Amino acid sequence: MSYLSVCGLTAGYGPVRVLREVSLDVERGAVVAVLGANGAGKTTLLRALSGLLPGCRGEITFDGTSLIGRRPERIARLGLSHVPEGRGTFPELTVEENLAVGALLSPDRAAVRKDTDRMYELFPPLAERRRQPAGLLSGGEQQMLALARALLSKPRLLLLDEPSMGLAPMVVRQIFEVLRVVADDGLTCLLVEQNARLALEMAGYAYVLTVGSITAEGPAAELAGDETIRKAYLAL
Repeated sequence: MSYLSVCGLTAGYGPVRVLREVSLDVERGAVVAVLGANGAGKTTLLRALSGLLPGCRGEITFDGTSLIGRRPERIARLGLSHVPEGRGTFPELTVEENLAVGALLSPDRAAVRKDTDRMYELFPPLAERRRQPAGLLSGGEQQMLALARALLSKPRLLLLDEPSMGLAPMVVRQIFEVLRVVADDGLTCLLVEQNARLALEMAGYAYVLTVGSITAEGPAAELAGDETIRKAYLAL
C-alpha cells in the first residue's frame, strides 16, 4: 500500500462539487506534484487531505490509517503538515514565536532549539528578523516562515500549496533549494504548484488536475517531455 493513498475522492463546498473521483498515490520518501490551472481543484485537494473539508466521499489512507472523517488536529498529529496558499503565519507574533508554535508538540526543548537554529541556517532572512512581528515581513519571508514552522513540527508528509505564488524569482529559488534539501533527507512531499516547470524539476512523479479530475499522470520527466503538457503548462 502507498504511504498516502487517495481513491475516488469527491469533495467540495456545500452542494458545489470541486473534486470528482480523484485517485492518486504518494510513496514514502517521494516528491509528487499536482499540476493544474486556477480553479482546477488543487487547493481543495490539500484541504480535503488535511481534514478541512467535511463531507468528503471516497477514501484517504495515510500509512494505513483512514483520514476520512478525522478532525484537522488529529490528522496533524499523525504527521501531516499543511503549508497553505497565502502563508498562514500569525502576523501579530514574532518570527521566533511563530516557529515556537510549530514545535509545540515536541517535548524535547534541546532538540527544538537545535532544529530552530537549523531553520535559521536554511532561511537566513528569518534569523535577521527573528524578533520582528511576522506581519512586517515581506511576502517571501512570510513564505519562508510558514515553511520553517511546518518543518519544525517534524512532519511525515508535507503538503505544499503554491509555495512560489506571488514571489520574486530569487526568493522562489531560495525556497525550492530548501525543499530539495529536505526532500533529499527523505521527507515525503505532495506539492501543488502552478509553476509546472519548477514542480516537474522537483518531483519524481506528477498528476495533472483538470476541472476536478485527474486527466494525466506519470513520471515527472515524461510529463515534462509530453507535447500536450508542454503547451498547456510550460508555455512552450
